[in-house]
Amino acid sequence: MKGQFAMKIEMSLDEISAGSILEQDIFDFYGHLLLSKGQLLNHDMIESLKKRNLRHVYIYRDNDASDYEQVAEPASSPNYSEKTEFAGIYNNALNFVDGFIRDIKRRKEIDIEAVAETVSTFTSGIFSDYSVLAQMRKMKAKDDYLITHSIDVSLLAITIGKWLGYNHGTVHKLGIAGLLHDLGKVHIPDEILKKPASLTERERRIMNSHPVIGYQMCKTVKNLDKSIPFAILMHHERMDGSGYPASIKSEDISAFAAILAIADTYDAITSRRVYSSKRTPYKAAEEILREAMAGRIDSCIGKIFYDRLLSLAIGNMVLLSNNDKGEVIFMNPLKPNYPIVKVNGQVYNLEKEKENGLSIVDVL
Repeated sequence: MKGQFAMKIEMSLDEISAGSILEQDIFDFYGHLLLSKGQLLNHDMIESLKKRNLRHVYIYRDNDASDYEQVAEPASSPNYSEKTEFAGIYNNALNFVDGFIRDIKRRKEIDIEAVAETVSTFTSGIFSDYSVLAQMRKMKAKDDYLITHSIDVSLLAITIGKWLGYNHGTVHKLGIAGLLHDLGKVHIPDEILKKPASLTERERRIMNSHPVIGYQMCKTVKNLDKSIPFAILMHHERMDGSGYPASIKSEDISAFAAILAIADTYDAITSRRVYSSKRTPYKAAEEILREAMAGRIDSCIGKIFYDRLLSLAIGNMVLLSNNDKGEVIFMNPLKPNYPIVKVNGQVYNLEKEKENGLSIVDVL
């Protein structure tokens, strides 16, 4: 007779049925307990959670012990083998991109087959959405920004493409566009690219030419889908015409470019650069929301990305400004930079606590 055990899994509220057992405490915006861990969910409870802008919750599911090795760990806790596999793939990509950029600077031809093969390692790996974002954060200390940023934008573009329901081939093209999106920067002088102070008007014009340079480098590459050079060209354009290099508007911006714009923005905010320190994913989510509401990025893609970020943030362990470590238990849908955090059983609403100087300084 097979043994039974209960496993924690993350499920969409649209997929959960009455009779499911809640695996987590659910709190409202003010930190009040709504539903306790172990609660048997009914239809009304599920509908109430949906109205509170929750998308996913953790529930228990019974599984046969004999099937244990075939079942992945929950999204909020990447297992050791998944972390190791991701680190291996990421480090291999670092080595490839480093050599690739050196070759391009020496005016060698773009080896698009090698680029595609590297991106295939991203798309073929079976990683949870949480794992991709979490492990990217842990790899950010490595190497220089141009290299890690190219990899991160590729991974983020792939993730967004999957969230949008794109097929494997389209997702793979998105990943290639992400890896190559800043290729034009290899021909921007280092004194501009790595300048720690504000750029002059002349330096800004040179910096803002990198999408055109990247497009020109890629447009004649054999076996490269034409959507990719155009995505590179337009990834700094904005829906309201405020972007560059051509100040075109939404109707002329490709879907690939719109996705790259969001991936590029998120990774730039959450990375340490020569002129700015890295900020939290919650600050990045706040900026994505602001840009979407202002009509600068694609609002549909932006909302999907934003909603997923908030959903994946629940359960994050964070470091607070007073050096306490806590768990995110609720995300404010309109103010993502001020979640509710539980520290040693004590619940803190960071919007209220900002007067006391309490804030999140890092995600662990």
